[in-house]
Amino acid sequence: MQLKWFVLPFVADGRKDLEVRTADEKRSKIKVGEVIIFANTYARRVKSIRRYTSFQEMLAVEDPDRIMPTWMPERILSGLRQIYSPEKEQLGIIVFELEAVT
Repeated sequence: MQLKWFVLPFVADGRKDLEVRTADEKRSKIKVGEVIIFANTYARRVKSIRRYTSFQEMLAVEDPDRIMPTWMPERILSGLRQIYSPEKEQLGIIVFELEAVT
């Protein structure tokens, strides 16, 4: 099962309200107030944006349970590094704090 399908229930029930991405050109353009759609189903508004230099730095600050409920920080770090190459991580890390669109 792809990770995105595993996380969707957590997005749906609001437990996953932090979305972690690398700071590529596309994600760096996202602004507070914009809406992100997950799996063409779940709309979430960007409430705030925080930036970090690495996944490790981000995990030292952010609540892991809001990134990936039930996962320990080490597992989150490992999962992120399976998805993103070291070159992508070097671009920087963006955390989008999300809220339901009403």
